[in-house]
Amino acid sequence: MEVKSSEWQGKAVDNITKYLHRGGECQGDVPQLIGGPDLLNTIGIAMGLPTSDPETWTKSELEKALRGELVFYEGKAREAIDVVADQIRSCCGGDDKNFVTVLPIEIYHESKLYEVPLFRVKRYKDSKNYYIDNIGRCYGSFSDWFEFNKLPPGKMAYPYKLILAPLSGSKKANVYVANTPCSRIEAKTARGLDTVAAVAGLGSSAALMFVTGGLAAPLVGTALVTAGYGTTRAGYQLAEKAIHGENVNPFTNSESRMLWLGIAANLTSFGAMGASMRLTSLAARGRNISDAFRMVADIANGTNVAVSGIAILNTTIFMINNHKDLSAVDILMHGASIAFWTKGVFCYKSANTIIKESENYAFSHLSKDLSPEQAAELAAIRNRVQNDGQLLKKFHAAMASNISAKDYSQILIDGMKYYDTVATLSPDQIEAFNSIRNYVRDDIHLITGLKRISNHNGWTPSETIELVLNMWQKSTQTNAPSGTNAILREGNIILGRAPPIKIDQLPKLSPPMMRFLGEHLSQIDVAASRQWSSSVPVLLNLQAQGMFTICPVTKVFNSGRAVIFLNNQLEVSIYKLNTIPKEDRLKVFEMISRLSPSVSSSQLPSELMRICVRDHRLRFYCQRNESIKLTEKYVEKYPTLRRIVQADLLSHEKDRLYTFVSEVSRYKVDIYMDDMMKFVCEMKPKNISELVAYCEFAITCVEDEMLLINDQIKKKQIIPPRNTKLSVWTRKEASAKVFKDGQTLIKKFRDTLKIVTDNDMAGVVTLAEGLSDDALVAAIRNTTVRFGSPVSAAYHVLKHPTAPLGAHVARANQTLAPPSRAAVSVGQDGDVRSVLFEGDGGRCFLLERGGRVFLCSYVPKSHE
Repeated sequence: MEVKSSEWQGKAVDNITKYLHRGGECQGDVPQLIGGPDLLNTIGIAMGLPTSDPETWTKSELEKALRGELVFYEGKAREAIDVVADQIRSCCGGDDKNFVTVLPIEIYHESKLYEVPLFRVKRYKDSKNYYIDNIGRCYGSFSDWFEFNKLPPGKMAYPYKLILAPLSGSKKANVYVANTPCSRIEAKTARGLDTVAAVAGLGSSAALMFVTGGLAAPLVGTALVTAGYGTTRAGYQLAEKAIHGENVNPFTNSESRMLWLGIAANLTSFGAMGASMRLTSLAARGRNISDAFRMVADIANGTNVAVSGIAILNTTIFMINNHKDLSAVDILMHGASIAFWTKGVFCYKSANTIIKESENYAFSHLSKDLSPEQAAELAAIRNRVQNDGQLLKKFHAAMASNISAKDYSQILIDGMKYYDTVATLSPDQIEAFNSIRNYVRDDIHLITGLKRISNHNGWTPSETIELVLNMWQKSTQTNAPSGTNAILREGNIILGRAPPIKIDQLPKLSPPMMRFLGEHLSQIDVAASRQWSSSVPVLLNLQAQGMFTICPVTKVFNSGRAVIFLNNQLEVSIYKLNTIPKEDRLKVFEMISRLSPSVSSSQLPSELMRICVRDHRLRFYCQRNESIKLTEKYVEKYPTLRRIVQADLLSHEKDRLYTFVSEVSRYKVDIYMDDMMKFVCEMKPKNISELVAYCEFAITCVEDEMLLINDQIKKKQIIPPRNTKLSVWTRKEASAKVFKDGQTLIKKFRDTLKIVTDNDMAGVVTLAEGLSDDALVAAIRNTTVRFGSPVSAAYHVLKHPTAPLGAHVARANQTLAPPSRAAVSVGQDGDVRSVLFEGDGGRCFLLERGGRVFLCSYVPKSHE
């Protein structure tokens, strides 16, 4: 299988994890006491060898297959299996039945991923473990296999210490990756030895070997001695083959004969030879399997049918739908796959038998999670329906929609009750119910909604049905604004383009929220409506906190993710609102509802500022608006800058100006504002981000110059004038020096920018979209983050310098690594997440939007 180098380890872990759950959840490492045909068939499945064709079996072979006594392999495939089985018996004192565990080894070789089995075997439960590979080599320990296996050059992934165990805190297998032995330095060195001289150096041992036909002891003794002098590579290989139980007779084993003759005697060739046989056999996997049968991926790929209900239903339903198209080999592989992954018995059954057993097994599995009463009622429904296949398809569709078998069983039970209830209603009521059912076209949602409404209100099924019909008419006629299309589809009420509302959510909707859905969401464009597709649960939670009653929603926005306007004062995503603690959120709604339309930022209540602005980094409409107006004054002399500020700014650009205006006030930038804006204009910024970055660069230069002047004052190298405010005088002096020669400041910026580009400090990283917060933190830690733009990087490295400046981004990435703490929060518009890392190296602040991640700032520990 062709795999990218960046992806092969993840796929290898997934493959090995399937074996972790072979025979039951986390039961893959438990040895299986196995022998006879079951052992041989297990080896064959594990090695991916093609089975025989049941159409060619004799009557006697078919009878054996039905009893589970037939080996499904013949010819070369059987020969390869016997080599492994003979070695297993040899390691276990000749016993036929022994404890066997199948361990998957994943090989990444020449951009392809292969899987070979390794069999861990022992005679008794507490006896010594041996490891037998796919070419019959025996290893006495993990380290023996690790050092001497004959896998081809490349990488190998294997269960840690050859034990199938879950990674701590995960359901995935604990997997280690290493170079194969012949890819390691010592193996590469060994390949360079003169193998012809090595064979000649065997002397009398060679003659003894030909005479005895393969005695290991004298060979081992002589070869190991001469190998110590670095002159007997071929002899060492023969000794190593003998130690690991391989045939070294030159008359019966071609590989040994090649070694004796000194032909192609190097480790890589022979290491790859055994593996290439395996790789060829892998290509034969499924050679005789029909295209239709390959659809049963859950079984063929090792999904654990003992614990996965959806896998059972997938396979059963596939068999029901396709049994006429399945060949005898398909049916054989179906049974063999199930036997392998469940550690069951290898026996052959007809398609009809398999289907009937699968149906019974599926219902038995489904009933495990039910109470005795539910199980009895489900059995009654099954008897009433008299069509197991159709009934299982209903379960399959439900489970594919994340409805558990237990929940769907209850839905069926309730559905039968409602069906029986409807049969007793008047003709008009029956017609009305059929009408709503035709609208809904989803019995699962319909029955679930009816049941929840019944439970919530304590009504009978007939009362509930009548209520739903009445409520539907009332909702569409009363709450939906004029001109809004209202329909019922797939178990949902839909008002125009508003998000669907499930039937069982109808009782939870207040009239103000219904008006909000109709007045606002039903009117937005189609693209924006997609943001709201999963919003109703969030809206219901916010409704319970008074968002539609205490504090009105006056507008919705097409930008961001489900952004609303609270009382014309705060533009915020409902997902961001939902992250504010319940008690604080209620205070926010109450305080915002009392704000006047003409409120200024200075009039915002201190508690509202604390919760929204300080704790959750929210910016009010008045704050954003005032920041724009102030910045317009700063740039009024420069038309190019004024056009940037007066453009249709995005929310994050308005917030950038809010931060900038705060910096202007903090550092008394009005003292040198004109000089600074002249410098910024000469730099030709393209957007708000660059405009502010150039300003921040200039402010940083002035503040640095102030530090130098203050140091000179302390050393009495400079004496400030009397009767003047020291901080004002110092800032004036510093800004005068900084802006004395505009070209010097420009050169300083360009020098800093060169450091940025030379050290690759700018560039957005793209990760997978939709990662959870924990997965996002982990992904960030496994990549290299940079600033979003070179201009932004130049300002930041100067404001919070490292020594040297060129190490700034590298130090930032070091800070991301554990044990630093990480905190993720949703941005004001809901489509951005901020991630703050804090550790011994300092603080890093990053932003993520749609999988794109960049560094906003890094403050080294010494600058905090």
